[in-house]
Amino acid sequence: MINRWGHNIIKGAAVLVYGFGGHYPATVRRLDPPSAFSRAYGRQCELSDGRHCGIDDCTIDTPAERIRLGVAPSCIVGKFDRFDICGAYLALENDWNNGGWLNERPSNRRRRESCGVQLARIGYSPGVDQCCGFEYLQNDNQRAIYVNALIQFGMAPMIDPKDSTHRGIVRFIQNAGMSAHFSRVPT
Repeated sequence: MINRWGHNIIKGAAVLVYGFGGHYPATVRRLDPPSAFSRAYGRQCELSDGRHCGIDDCTIDTPAERIRLGVAPSCIVGKFDRFDICGAYLALENDWNNGGWLNERPSNRRRRESCGVQLARIGYSPGVDQCCGFEYLQNDNQRAIYVNALIQFGMAPMIDPKDSTHRGIVRFIQNAGMSAHFSRVPT
């Protein structure tokens, strides 16, 4: 089934689906049969996670589409771990804050609060060595979440390979093979 973007959405296709505030990867389990709902809202498909969506909300998952949509490449998407997410966002704010908070993060703009304030409200307290930035992140999952957030918030062009404070980030990006997302980072 060809959608309005010209992508052939078929059973088993790896797709990027728009929903829940951004694009997320999924696999098409099956195309739904025509119904009154699909006649009103367009053809639907069932995804591998059990959700249903319109085929016009899907694009084929390719590296070029991920770059166009600002989605991290599949090799760098971190695992869901609350502690790692909190640590990565705190490090991101420590490295890129402007006046004490990260302006690029939508939740910060909406609530007019820094990541640190929001994390303190949920009871997160980092270790002594975890309040310092990217170099002090404890594992590759935290680093992947950090770099994914850089892409998601449109901060990728700010990475400068010549800046000594960005050396650890640049090294991680190069080792993960994601230089295409960062125009100034050599491959």
